[in-house]
Amino acid sequence: MSNARKGKTLADFGSWPSPISAKLLTSKTVGLSEPLITEDEIYWLEYRPQENGRCTVVAYNHGNPKSIVPIEFSVRTGVHEYGGGAWTIGGGRLYFVNQKDQRIYRVDLDDHSSVRPLVKESTKRYADLQYMESTDSLIAVIEDHSPSLKEPKASIARISCAGQDDQLTLVEGADFYSNPRLSPDGTQLLWLQWFHPNMPWTENELWSALMKDIEGSQTKLTGKNESIFQPQWSPTGEIYFVSDRSNWWNLYKQIKPGKDKTIAPCERECGLPLWQFGMSTWGFLNEHEILAAYVENGIWRLYRHHLKEDRTYALKSRFNHFSHLATNVKNGRALVIASDGQSFDRLCEVGTGDQIEPLYSDGEIQLPVGSISTAIPITFETTDFQHAYGFYYPPLNAEYSGAAGEKPPLIVICHGGPTGSTSPSLNFKIQFWTSRGFAVADINYRGSTGYGREYRLSLNGNWGVYDVDDACAAAEYCVEQGWVDRDKLIIRGSSAGGYTVLSALCFRQTFSAGSSLYGIGDLHALAADTHKFESRYTDTLVAPPTETQVYDERSPIKHVENFSCPTIFFQGLEDKVVPAEQAKSMFNALKKSGFAVCLVTYEDEAHGFRKANNIEHSLNAELAFYGKIFHIETDSLVTDLEIANLNATRNRLR
Repeated sequence: MSNARKGKTLADFGSWPSPISAKLLTSKTVGLSEPLITEDEIYWLEYRPQENGRCTVVAYNHGNPKSIVPIEFSVRTGVHEYGGGAWTIGGGRLYFVNQKDQRIYRVDLDDHSSVRPLVKESTKRYADLQYMESTDSLIAVIEDHSPSLKEPKASIARISCAGQDDQLTLVEGADFYSNPRLSPDGTQLLWLQWFHPNMPWTENELWSALMKDIEGSQTKLTGKNESIFQPQWSPTGEIYFVSDRSNWWNLYKQIKPGKDKTIAPCERECGLPLWQFGMSTWGFLNEHEILAAYVENGIWRLYRHHLKEDRTYALKSRFNHFSHLATNVKNGRALVIASDGQSFDRLCEVGTGDQIEPLYSDGEIQLPVGSISTAIPITFETTDFQHAYGFYYPPLNAEYSGAAGEKPPLIVICHGGPTGSTSPSLNFKIQFWTSRGFAVADINYRGSTGYGREYRLSLNGNWGVYDVDDACAAAEYCVEQGWVDRDKLIIRGSSAGGYTVLSALCFRQTFSAGSSLYGIGDLHALAADTHKFESRYTDTLVAPPTETQVYDERSPIKHVENFSCPTIFFQGLEDKVVPAEQAKSMFNALKKSGFAVCLVTYEDEAHGFRKANNIEHSLNAELAFYGKIFHIETDSLVTDLEIANLNATRNRLR
């Protein structure tokens, strides 16, 4: 540490004491999703890390938020393992799926202490709950995990709300179902379905049927070489949906089966990969108006479509990311989760004058002025004369700066999925690093969403190749700009992003260290051991499982001898998506290779860390790991990290 310059204390990049601690990240923040509007009240789902990752439903009446789910319950479904759509409101009651036993429970809205199970204990899981007022029942997607089945069985069923566990199967036969939606008059049912090996963002089908003759009236409305997202009925009973048939997820109105009309065609996207139930990007404000969120080059905006006037315009806003849009045609109200680069997710209401007014924030933290790094959009060349995208965050701290002539370490972040994306909205897991003197490149490699179907599907057959090429190209781009230290390039990623990390460390020589969070090291094991939803995902991302040579060539576990830099693994031992054995096998193999390696496991975590203490520990452990590898004095709270082969690796790196 040296003398102050320009009012800041000079210190090595990566060593800056930061006001953004891992505990700050979890102690005063929550996650907001799935808002719902009734005629009288607003509700949303709230994820609380400080309550061991519990999810609860919150009612918001006249500015007063109140949890209406008792503390011993957590609202989360295990359908597809990723959940979503685990609750709904109807008939004066809240219905929700409890995480622990996967049963549906009911809560009277005028007596929150009255919690009763609606269904008996079984091997079934429930999701995408929809209340049917005319029969006082629920429509739900069911996933039966009976041990006698080769794989879980999917269906759509009607469940009586009388509390007698009366269930009637409506639709079955497909491998997967989602979005069962009743017409306004309750006479017709709309739904999505798809079959192995497709994922819902590669190809799915839109179907409808009459409720009085479900079996005999089923009609396929559309679905060939396209991805359908969020089908919905208009207030007058017409069918609308999002499709990527034009390369872009745009809105359509169905005139008749096989004939549709595009609503405001454009080269931006109103859809998302259907990883979870309950996802929503658009809705009807009234009979003639639609409010919709679109993404273009990673930036989200809200648009209003006037159907009668055939006119569309963008709403002005400082926010650059919108999700979980909800509308109510009875009162014309609209809610959306919004964020930007300087503020947390906020529940906002879209007013009649198109003002986007914050109602509730997911955090109480006073942001440290001068320590929040703002995203810089980047586009960079990669292999095969293609381009990839991302956001660069320079290191920033109100009190510290690096010495003249020095450059910061760079962390390249690879999102999960791999069919997913990142955005420039405020992410404290990025600010945790930038406020300590690390630069960050958060990338949307080929295969990411928001850039059209062609870009999204370009990863098919190329997973472990294009994503790795793009991560390396992003690092090289930042070096060429003079932003970062070439000798301190780090790559980190979770789940599928963890596979990109391990592949980059195994098959390329770009990075000096890496961090894999519940990542994939063995493609054979992934295809054989993962859950039903993703069990055929690798068929298109890599190759049919019969092509074992391709799987061998792209599995880092098969090429451990290629690793030449330190690696740290983080893994939940209850993970059903990427079983813990993958991380353990990689760790043991790398330990024998003689390079620095570390494995950190959490007994009470599954796929993705949800509990505050584990989130805090993993961030501090990762920081401590980089500090040990690059000889940086960090402010990590983890001082007992066990790193195998640390001294031998330090000698090699010298």
